[in-house]
Amino acid sequence: MILHRAHALRTAFLGYPVNELVSHVDAIKEIVEISQLARVNSAITESIAIYPLKQGYFTVSSGSEDSNEYSIDIYYKQSKSCSCQDFLYNIDKDKNHMCKHLWKAHILIILNFLPTVTNDLYEWSLAELNKDIEFLQTYPVSQRRQSCVEQMKIVINQFQKETSESLNYRKYMILRANILSQILNVSD
Repeated sequence: MILHRAHALRTAFLGYPVNELVSHVDAIKEIVEISQLARVNSAITESIAIYPLKQGYFTVSSGSEDSNEYSIDIYYKQSKSCSCQDFLYNIDKDKNHMCKHLWKAHILIILNFLPTVTNDLYEWSLAELNKDIEFLQTYPVSQRRQSCVEQMKIVINQFQKETSESLNYRKYMILRANILSQILNVSD
């Protein structure tokens, strides 16, 4: 599993490459068809941030510009799709085609840092925010750690005041990743 939660959250929600988690992705690369290996490598090395939109659906921000946003849905045994050109062009040729955005989502779901289609998105997100506090409390006592815990409690409080229908999950996932990144800026 993930050795460092803050690295994983930066990868998922701030678009950091999965390079920080490479040892956890090698097993996936070993079983991928050669035709898909380049896309898996792109998912691992490129800046791609993924945000839950609603259950089974995600918004993907690829690259450094917000203009490269795509929508993906993940239904593993039923269907999967992405609005990017690569997926739209190749899906007619290969019904099992997965673009780099789908691979990034797939990798992060396997590593338990994105919800699966069976997770209730609101409950999953709230549980993850609480896990972030538990993670922060594993660090030695310091003003920075205490500040991060307090910031996370504020985020949880704000999160709980909203209804699941009105939530901007992207906002909360970015907030949590930024808070945990504060720990990395000191301990790395």
